[in-house]
Amino acid sequence: ERMRTCVLLVAVLAVAPAAVPAPQASDATSVAHASEHLTQQAAGIVAARWGVDASRVRIVWQDSIQDAVGAVALRGAGANGHWVLEVRAPQGVQQARFRAGVTEQVAVAARDLPRGIAIDTADVAWRDTIRWGPPARDPVHPAGWTTRRTLAAGSPLVPPAVAPPVWVRSGDDVTLIVVRGTLELSLAARAAGTGAAGDTIAVRAATGRRLTGTITAPGVVRVNAGR
Repeated sequence: ERMRTCVLLVAVLAVAPAAVPAPQASDATSVAHASEHLTQQAAGIVAARWGVDASRVRIVWQDSIQDAVGAVALRGAGANGHWVLEVRAPQGVQQARFRAGVTEQVAVAARDLPRGIAIDTADVAWRDTIRWGPPARDPVHPAGWTTRRTLAAGSPLVPPAVAPPVWVRSGDDVTLIVVRGTLELSLAARAAGTGAAGDTIAVRAATGRRLTGTITAPGVVRVNAGR
């Protein structure tokens, strides 16, 4: 009887399916993914919203989604590149979270740079990187800017580590350009603030009147007086 039981047990084990280990976090099956078709669609919609070429957009999926043919839309505000892709297909609605970014070149220090120097073109190198979220509105081209602290080679040359050159300092005599419609009047004035290109500062005209204008060139402040 004991021998018969052993034979039956061996037979059961021989036909039972082998145990399959649970997938680990590093297994491909546990990584969020989507088809190339949906990835390209997501990149195309994001590119149109950001006004860039779709080839510059990079997508990282946070949820897996099955490939399907249907109406595709983005959900969410896209803060820092976070979106939800929604696919409405005959078989149902799917949603998957993803993050988008753009490839761009960032200026970095080509060598160790001391504090307080004017950056020369030879001091600048360019490095390809991915910016997660929308592209920078005003990419920094730091040649001519000033270092505000010591920078090691490879450090990004972006504010506040670097700053544009100061074009007007408080107390400087400046040229004040007053614009009214199509007329321009050039006056002598004194700066009441310090700033770089595009900054808004206060100035005091020779008549004593205090005005606010925009720095447009070294020693030049432009005021729009309306029509």
